[in-house]
Amino acid sequence: MSNMISIIVPVYNSELYLKKCLDSIISQTYENIEIICIDDNSSDDSLRILQEYKKKDQRIKVLQKANEGVSLARNAGLDVARGDYILFVDSDDWIDRCTCEVVLKKILEETADLVMWSYIRERETESSQKQIFDCDIVFEGKDVQEKLHRRMIGIVDDELARPENADALCTVWGKLYCRTIISANHIRFYDIRKIGTYEDGLFNLEYLKYVQKAIFLNQYFYHYRRTNVNSITGAYNANLGRQWDTLFRIMDKYIEQNGLNK
Repeated sequence: MSNMISIIVPVYNSELYLKKCLDSIISQTYENIEIICIDDNSSDDSLRILQEYKKKDQRIKVLQKANEGVSLARNAGLDVARGDYILFVDSDDWIDRCTCEVVLKKILEETADLVMWSYIRERETESSQKQIFDCDIVFEGKDVQEKLHRRMIGIVDDELARPENADALCTVWGKLYCRTIISANHIRFYDIRKIGTYEDGLFNLEYLKYVQKAIFLNQYFYHYRRTNVNSITGAYNANLGRQWDTLFRIMDKYIEQNGLNK
């Protein structure tokens, strides 16, 4: 396989966990990758760690920008990405060594537009698997819209018993995207400072409009660790009500414009 994967890593005050994240990426069994790290004006030692790793591995690019949040950091990574495929990893998380090799092989074998997989929730003293679906699934044609696209924004019937699965499906990490779809349709992240949360979900909703075939792998390649108290979602936000008003207006407009009212 000669296809390149661009791995985009937004970084903000992640010095405690950044090395584990980067080690998991540079040790991938599939080596044709570029690693785009965007430092969002960290006030800790994150930038020094990035520069240290850049000296060790020429596949690493380090971008610096003003502190504007994870959405615009990811957009900056998309602007310079050269790979055929895009993978997102958060700087306090990590991935299994075989991730790129397995998911790239699957997207090529199936001529798919998207590959998704499950994750492991990592806490200080325990790990637990997060099951999104209970088996491998191929979504093709109208199934992409009716069973996958809809599930992110309008769960119904038995799905309501586990509404957290819709949220788990909305993350941009745990997915391999085709860069041509992102570029051709100018798909970017909404500024999280304006919508408060759900920037991943809006990105995926827009991307899924153009997906003809998506694959879900019931495997656990991603290790999710939420410990950064400085993150936007981890701190009290007095503006969240106003931001969610904006978010819900965007979602409502999206539903109407794309004929998803039912």
